[in-house]
Amino acid sequence: MNYSIDGFWKTRLAGVVRQMTALPMAGWTFNSTADDSYVPAELKLRDGFDDLSQPVWLIGAPGAVGKSTLAKEICAATGAIYLDLALAKTVAGNYMVGGLVYTQALSAWTGGSAAILVDALDEARLRVTQSGFEAFLEDVADVAALGKFPVIVLGRVGIIEEAWMILNEKKRFEPPIFDIELFGPTEAEQFVWARLLKLSAQKRAGARETLEYPELARSLDEHASTYKAAITQVVTGLQKLSAQDGNRFVGYAPVLDAVAKVIASETNPARISEEMQRVLEGKVLNSLAKEILLREKSKLVTQLRAAMPDMPGGLYEPAEQLERLGATLFGRKQPPMPKSLAPQQIAIYERAVMGLLPQHPFLDGGGRAPSSAVFAACVLADTLKRGTGELARAAEAYASSGQHTPNPFLYDFYEPGASV
Repeated sequence: MNYSIDGFWKTRLAGVVRQMTALPMAGWTFNSTADDSYVPAELKLRDGFDDLSQPVWLIGAPGAVGKSTLAKEICAATGAIYLDLALAKTVAGNYMVGGLVYTQALSAWTGGSAAILVDALDEARLRVTQSGFEAFLEDVADVAALGKFPVIVLGRVGIIEEAWMILNEKKRFEPPIFDIELFGPTEAEQFVWARLLKLSAQKRAGARETLEYPELARSLDEHASTYKAAITQVVTGLQKLSAQDGNRFVGYAPVLDAVAKVIASETNPARISEEMQRVLEGKVLNSLAKEILLREKSKLVTQLRAAMPDMPGGLYEPAEQLERLGATLFGRKQPPMPKSLAPQQIAIYERAVMGLLPQHPFLDGGGRAPSSAVFAACVLADTLKRGTGELARAAEAYASSGQHTPNPFLYDFYEPGASV
């Protein structure tokens, strides 16, 4: 079945009236606007979790696949309320009903003219205890029972599956689960082109009139076929480089975003094809992997600022992530917490890290195996080069086992000078 915004969501949320409020609340958005550069990924209803009569629906995906973008687009198209838990000051029991009361949307919800999409469940989980998380989900269930439309909750796969179990145990709900698929080749090319159009109008940070890529708009207009050929060239090249992974590498939005920025940085359209070939022959896998690691750092640090106002710098850098991922993949205990943390900060940081790490884009939905051969090679090479003791020996055993050998990307990350 087609679960697109036009083919499904507008119909299922028909009758929603866009709400207005004079009492803004952090994380609650009542007037979402569509992004002209949006390229939808395929949405699938999971087998065995497909009861759309349930009052809560769940949407899951690995990190960096576009959950927030999808949620905002649905809200823009239907008039639903967008609730970003990453921006919420606190998340606990009565948060949902309290937010509806404060923003004066409760009567619209109970009257059947409002719908709500709740985003960033995994990020909210970083800031609360287990009991607080369960209390929040019970509140979601109680609110859902009062409305006409389902409460739609988005998060990474692992946290969505945990939410399903809690809702089933506490409320006897059996929520359907939608999975967001990675981009296929056609969608990947469309994404890069749409991103280039958006970059062509992007202003420099702190500058009112200065464009980040001042010649890009004109170049795209005058040489569209050249740019589209370059996009096909690099997407096809990345597919060949990571053929063992199918679309599990080139289908990631941050990878494609990085590709768009590389193309946008070349000011001479006549040299784009040549530049793309250099990209494919160079350390492209390293740089794209680093983009995702930096994104994960930003996600964690943003959430920790609320709980640790005096948080030290240098937390969850790529090197720390790779060490923790190595310990996870190779079955060894996690490294100690950073020495820069004050004693009262250690428990907060440890809970946040261990809550986010199993949902890392480099890991599959189960949190114990790599999500792709590219990311496995990145972690393995880093551990072989920098690991010590039991962890290094475990990495060597992993690399030489028949199950994981050969990894065609290992040398790309292990060769001298390669770093993430």
